[in-house]
Amino acid sequence: MQPTPFRGASHRILAPDVARGLMLLSICVANVSTAWLSGTEFGAHFQRGAGIGGIATSPGWLNASDRVLIVLNDIAAHFRGLPMFAFLFGYGFGMIVQSLARRGYDSRRARGVLAKRYAWLLVIGVIHCVFLFHGDILVLYSIVAMLLVIGVNWSTKTYRGLIGVLVALVIVQLVLVPGITLGSTAGAPSSSPATAPRGQDFPQLFITSSYLTHVGLGVLAALQYVLLSPLYLVQLGPVILGGLIASRYRWLEDAESHRPSMLPWAGCGLSAAVVVGVAEGCVQIGWWPADWEPVLAAVNYATGLVAGPGIIAAIALMLIPVQRRLLTVGGQPSAPISWLAALGRMSLTGYVMQSVVLHILTARYLLNVGHGHGATVAFLMALGTWSLTLVFAVCWAKAGRRGPVEAVHRLLAYGPPAGTRHHHTPGPHAAGPPLTAPYPPTAPPPTGSGPAEWPPR
Repeated sequence: MQPTPFRGASHRILAPDVARGLMLLSICVANVSTAWLSGTEFGAHFQRGAGIGGIATSPGWLNASDRVLIVLNDIAAHFRGLPMFAFLFGYGFGMIVQSLARRGYDSRRARGVLAKRYAWLLVIGVIHCVFLFHGDILVLYSIVAMLLVIGVNWSTKTYRGLIGVLVALVIVQLVLVPGITLGSTAGAPSSSPATAPRGQDFPQLFITSSYLTHVGLGVLAALQYVLLSPLYLVQLGPVILGGLIASRYRWLEDAESHRPSMLPWAGCGLSAAVVVGVAEGCVQIGWWPADWEPVLAAVNYATGLVAGPGIIAAIALMLIPVQRRLLTVGGQPSAPISWLAALGRMSLTGYVMQSVVLHILTARYLLNVGHGHGATVAFLMALGTWSLTLVFAVCWAKAGRRGPVEAVHRLLAYGPPAGTRHHHTPGPHAAGPPLTAPYPPTAPPPTGSGPAEWPPR
């Protein structure tokens, strides 16, 4: 006999939230070394691996630690958090579409709700890009989401065909224009030689002498993302669409039923991340020829398209016993899982908060710390920043409130809640979209049941 679900409390599905919490650590580690810290102060002895923090010149434990962390960065951070973000973003988009369809919205009204939601997210992304971090990823994802609104009722078969076309274009792009990828700083072109600091092709975008200059260059960076969005759409599209398709099959909500399909993804994704990450890391630390870097950089980028969904699948599989217990007998998950989930639920706040902290730490006109000290110092800065956001999220969650940025986004997109202002208690399947409001939106009342093709399948 099947266990009877516990009715004493409602629980969100843990996998998306925990994955977002870990994703923010990966993004923070990658961004600190490729964007926030300058590689120009390393000198000749720091050129190896300078784009991933650099290697200390003096022999000893710090030198060895830098080398190990550079390899680990290539395995777990460099172009790992970004495809995780893309998959979860697409998954969240799909969940909102399904939520609106269940509540009786036809495709036309659903498009209106979604367009407004992601238009405001685009505004938040532009503000973040201009005033805080030029490597912002919200601008690109918002543009992609607004394009997805057009095909909100397309069939899964259509999306699969589109993924095939985009993958073919990615291969062509990697062959013809290998230097322009989203492998570092969310859009700054990536250097090809191993002796050049990755992500430092345009260090003036990140290391400026005054805040006024920083803002001016932020405007240029935002324009760059808008103008090059078709190119980046090709790179992001396959993973985002994969997440959208997975949401239609309730991949993360019912991981136990989808275990046969998730295991190959997890195995292939994790294996590819380790093998290719170690290979590129060996080039970065000087063990393998620097001439191999252009090819390995392209392969590492392609690997990320598989590794991102694979890592999420692995997280969902590991959480199956915990989720089953929560849904059958109740209780709470362990403290580490609860902490990660708390940060994941307010991941937009966590992402913006990273930029605030790191801007204060690294800006030339503020504290100006961390530059030119190697990968170990860069990693510790990233870990400390992420830990600070984790503590904030846990404390904020105890008050039972949405993340501050999530609350602002929700207010802008949907207006103040009608009637009562009490907090919504999520059901067991309210996983919510990544880096946006954690629960299905409070949209206007529906007008009808919608056409036959709705909800999409």
